[in-house]
Amino acid sequence: MSGKIYMIKDDDELVAMNEKKYKKEIDFQDLLEKYPDLIPGDQINSENPRRWLLVEREMGLPFEEEGARKLSLDHFFLDQDGIPTLVEVKRSTDTRLRREVIGQMLDYAANAVAFISMEEIREKVNSQYDELKLQDDFIAEDTDEKKFWQKVKDNIEEGRIRMLFVADEIPQELKTIIEFLNVQMNKSEVLGVEIKQYQAEDEKIRTLVSRIIGQTVEAQIKKGKKRPDHLLTEEKFFENLDQYGKNFFRELFKFKDDNELIINWGTTGFSLNVEVDKNKVSLLQGYSNIRANGQTMYSTIGSISKKVEKGDEIAADYVKKTLELKDFKKVNSGFIFNLERDLTQEEWAKFKGILSKTIKDIKKGV
Repeated sequence: MSGKIYMIKDDDELVAMNEKKYKKEIDFQDLLEKYPDLIPGDQINSENPRRWLLVEREMGLPFEEEGARKLSLDHFFLDQDGIPTLVEVKRSTDTRLRREVIGQMLDYAANAVAFISMEEIREKVNSQYDELKLQDDFIAEDTDEKKFWQKVKDNIEEGRIRMLFVADEIPQELKTIIEFLNVQMNKSEVLGVEIKQYQAEDEKIRTLVSRIIGQTVEAQIKKGKKRPDHLLTEEKFFENLDQYGKNFFRELFKFKDDNELIINWGTTGFSLNVEVDKNKVSLLQGYSNIRANGQTMYSTIGSISKKVEKGDEIAADYVKKTLELKDFKKVNSGFIFNLERDLTQEEWAKFKGILSKTIKDIKKGV
C-alpha cells in the first residue's frame, strides 16, 4: 500500500510527497553503492552506529574451495568492526521476495564463511581505497589497520557475519522469518532494510526513508547489544581499573570538574565532552578493564572537525602537541595512551595545558 510523507517549504507551504516504487532493481543497487548510509547503522546499533565500507558490488562467491565463481552477491560490505555484511536487494514487486530469497542468502553466507578469505577481501579493498583515507575515515578510532584486518579474519573463521535483505517493502512473511532467524542465530545477524522513496508531483527532489526490520528487543539482548540499565557509573568504572588507571582517571576527573566538562557513560567507558550552546563536542574517551582491550584513554578528532569552525586546525594542533608527550601514540587521526604507568607532575601539567587550550579553542569555534 502506497503512502505519503509531507514537507514544509520555507514559505510554510505543505507539500505532499507520494511513495514511488523503484522502476528497476539496478536503480536500487546503484543507490546503495553510491550511498551506503541508506543502511541505517544507528538503527542496527544505537550505542555504536554501524558504518559501511563497500568491498565489491556483484561479488562472486564460489561453491567450493578454489571453485568457479557461481554465486553473485549484490553487495559485500564490512562494518568498522570488520564484520562481513552480505546484502541482497529485491523490489517488492519481485515474487522472489519471499522464502526463495532466504535460501539464496543462506547459500551466500555459507559459502562466504567457508571459502572466502580475509586476504581476498583486503586485496579488493586496497585496490579501490587510499590506505590513509581508509584508516582515517573508516577504521574504528581505538584500533589500527593491522587489528582491523585481524578482526575481519576472526569474524570469517568464527562465522560472525551479517545478512541484510533490502527492499522498498518487506512482506510480512519475510519479516517473520527474519525475526525468527535473528533470534536463533547467535553469531550472525539477520535483518531486513526497507528503503522507501517519495516524490512530490511538481518537485524535482525525492526523499528516501530507511528503517530496519527484525531488530527485536529479544534479539538485541541475546546478542549483547541492548543492555537496559547497564550503563557504567563512576563507582563501577573505578572498580574495574588497576592502580595506574585509578590514579590517571582521578586526576582527569578533577580536571573535568574544574572545567565543567560533560561526561557521557557507556557500557565499558565514557566520553568527555565540551558543551557549548547545547552542542557537545567530544574531547577524549576513557575505558576500563571491562573493555576487551583493557583500560586506556584515547581521543579522536571527528567531533571537533565536524562541529567546530576551523575544527581541522584545532584538532591537528591538539593531536600534534599531545603526541609530544611520552607514551602518547598516534592512532588513526587521534592519539592513545595505554594506562601502564603514572604520569609525572610535569607531564600532567603539560597535558592539562593542552586540554585547556583545546577547550578554549572549541568554545570560540562552536
